[in-house]
Amino acid sequence: MNGTDSNSRRRLSGAPFFTLFGGGPTTPTPSPVPPTPPAPRVGVDFALGIALGDGVYTTQNGGSTLTRRTVGSPLSVFLDVAVSADGTKLAVVDADTTSVPVNGFIYTSVNGGASFAANLQAGAEVWTTVGSSADGSKLYAAAARTSNSAFGQNFISTSTDGGKTWTRQTVGLQLNNANVALGPLFFFRVKASADGTKAVAVASDLAAVTTNYLFTTINGGITWTLKATANPGAYSPVIDVALSADGNKILASTANVLSYSDNFAATFTPQNVGNGADAFISVSMSSDGGLLAAGTLTLAGGPSFLYTSRNPTLVLNPNWVRAASLGTKNWGRISMTSTGTKIVAPAGSNLISAAAPGLIYTSVDSGLTFAEKGIAQNWLVSGSAAAWL
Repeated sequence: MNGTDSNSRRRLSGAPFFTLFGGGPTTPTPSPVPPTPPAPRVGVDFALGIALGDGVYTTQNGGSTLTRRTVGSPLSVFLDVAVSADGTKLAVVDADTTSVPVNGFIYTSVNGGASFAANLQAGAEVWTTVGSSADGSKLYAAAARTSNSAFGQNFISTSTDGGKTWTRQTVGLQLNNANVALGPLFFFRVKASADGTKAVAVASDLAAVTTNYLFTTINGGITWTLKATANPGAYSPVIDVALSADGNKILASTANVLSYSDNFAATFTPQNVGNGADAFISVSMSSDGGLLAAGTLTLAGGPSFLYTSRNPTLVLNPNWVRAASLGTKNWGRISMTSTGTKIVAPAGSNLISAAAPGLIYTSVDSGLTFAEKGIAQNWLVSGSAAAWL
């Protein structure tokens, strides 16, 4: 058989072809699955309100481009905006005083400003300020007057569900340091701690407009304590206030003095800043209280300035530096990231001076330098997320 065993021949002849050459069955290589594109970003870096018009502006690139979000009415005046730490939840307040009856509402957004809902349950007011916890669930809002009253109120509205429902909390029905009953209050600013349990509010007594008050709460706004007044020998906060994440550190502005507290308004230390004539209209601080910023307003055509203080050791009277390169601006309300590395300072309008179109100024080095951004607008207020991406 030519040296070949017949059984071997049968095995070879019956063997599959691929076994003769050492191959094996092949499995088709699947086509690569394209990566799932990331979900569109929802959170914003910061939001801006304007002095007149149905618009709130947001940015996701540090102010290089701004997106106008339609909210309110053409008569809206957005005096304050609060942004959650992740930039997804926004709350803005409208101080529309032109419509009859008053048509100002609190508006909230859960998608970075893509859409807003008016919170009708809180009522139509001349809303002047709103503060938020870091997660955006706890809100504080205050007004100058309601749709059916004269200017001056004695309540702050609170929400624990992101603005869906609101409760009015009585504030200021007590005696001041001179044992005189407080009159109706005009609330300028309210700020909340990161967890929302602590808050501080500043207001003016409309019965004596030069008398101003600072109130604090440690239970989410259920009760409020009058801490200081403008009576002789007492501290007089006015117009603006900033609060650290833990709620213990406070920076408050007066007519020409900044004061800092590290014990939740038990005591204040006046700051060595300004020329004695500066009227401080806006203040902000980092979450730990180590970076401070303050802006002044223009009086009778005089100069206005922006000051910053890098205070990592948290001394009570740190050094302040004036951003001289910015020149004279009509500063609105300043805000910053949690670390204070990035700051946004709108220019154009504030609670005192007449509206005048200005630009936006941002810093990414804790206020050492600023860049001009945005378009000419009556910028009034800003609110920043914890970080800019």
